[in-house]
Amino acid sequence: MKKLLVSLLFCTAGVSVMAQRAKVSSADENLKKQDLEKAKADIDAALQNEKTKNDAKTWLVDGKILEAMGTKQKSAALATEAFAAFKKALEIDPKMKEAVLEMNQPLFNVYATIANAGYANLNEQKWDSSLYNFKQAFEVADFYNSKNLGGSIPADTALTFYVGYAANQAGKKDDAFTYLKKAADLQFKGEPALYVILGQLYEEKGDQANWLKTIEQAKVLFPKDKRFNDMEMAFYSKTGKTQRITDDAGKENRRQSNRPGSCTGLRYPRR
Repeated sequence: MKKLLVSLLFCTAGVSVMAQRAKVSSADENLKKQDLEKAKADIDAALQNEKTKNDAKTWLVDGKILEAMGTKQKSAALATEAFAAFKKALEIDPKMKEAVLEMNQPLFNVYATIANAGYANLNEQKWDSSLYNFKQAFEVADFYNSKNLGGSIPADTALTFYVGYAANQAGKKDDAFTYLKKAADLQFKGEPALYVILGQLYEEKGDQANWLKTIEQAKVLFPKDKRFNDMEMAFYSKTGKTQRITDDAGKENRRQSNRPGSCTGLRYPRR
């Protein structure tokens, strides 16, 4: 009788485990059918069961469902939940075979959804939200690139600038400096504002060498932008080095006067 009871207990436990694993499979199938509501209900049941809540496969499927929902709804919150699920799956099984085939594109979609939310926040001047989502996007990219998932997310110089810009607007000067300096190091040429703000941050830090270097770099990249001439004049004025710019102007005048056909003295623009 005891042997029969033990056998029945093992049989019942086995059936329970199989039932919960079937929930994971049905969740995956419903995801393929784009029935996201049923898919999420099935995977939630599996996540609440002691037998399957610690399986990497359960978390992988949960991540895929959340990613699909987040992409469809353009929801950074759901995309962030998907990212957490994918991280959990690889935490449980770092060598998970399905990861390369099933996590590659969804993780990239998570990155894109979160980054796009950051740009939307930026357009609405919601600086703190923009900064949060941009930094989350960088975290996803770093994770993706560290896991050998069959691809990589290249450095996005525009995103690097905009996270620095959002940080500056939010009053987070340390974050602003970190990302804006990185954008300048990556030679981002899309926004002159990068060099205006970075120059101001160097000025606030009292770093005269890099303050001037930033201005000079900007003058090369944006020769028609007069702001950088004004910034250069301000630099020499504030640092008490106005003699240098006077000397430079004098050298230029002498160079011009030594040209064949040049006249000495001041020249006035024609009116």
